Amino acid sequence: MLKKYFFIFLSLFPFSVFAQEPSAIDNIVTLIESTFEAVLPFLFIIGTVIFIWGVIMYIAQADD
Repeated sequence: MLKKYFFIFLSLFPFSVFAQEPSAIDNIVTLIESTFEAVLPFLFIIGTVIFIWGVIMYIAQADD
C-alpha cells in the first residue's frame, strides 16, 4: 500500500516543484493576463453606462 502512494508521489513530484518547462506556465499566465487586460476596459465602460442609465432613470422617475 505504501509503495503505491510512494510511486504516485514520485510521478507527480516534478509538477509540484515546477520541474517541467517553465515557458509553458509562463505562456498560460501571459495569456490570462493579456485577456484580462483586453476585457477590463470594456467592463468599466459597460459598468459606467449602466450606472449613468440608472441615474437618468432615477431622475426621470423622481416626479412620480
